[in-house]
Amino acid sequence: MFIKEVSMPFGKREILYLVGHGVTDTSCCGFWGCAYALVCKFILSWKKKRNGDGVPISEVEPIRDMRIQADIRRRIEDEEMVLQIIFCEPTFGKSGG
Repeated sequence: MFIKEVSMPFGKREILYLVGHGVTDTSCCGFWGCAYALVCKFILSWKKKRNGDGVPISEVEPIRDMRIQADIRRRIEDEEMVLQIIFCEPTFGKSGG
């Protein structure tokens, strides 16, 4: 479950990431949980329009540069108490197989 949406300044740009918590109640060790950050992308426009259900929509751009990802990872580690930092990759147009 996501608990926080963050717009983080990064140079002249901004990054969108989400902080979430996952809980497993049937692991081999019993009840367990973890906190993570899902780095969505660079923000091109923040909540500029809404979909048919009234949910805000932002325009974003993938973060593919590994050096930039490493810098972002360090900054999020300094700000958030998370065990994992995951970067989104675009999936549209890709076929499974």
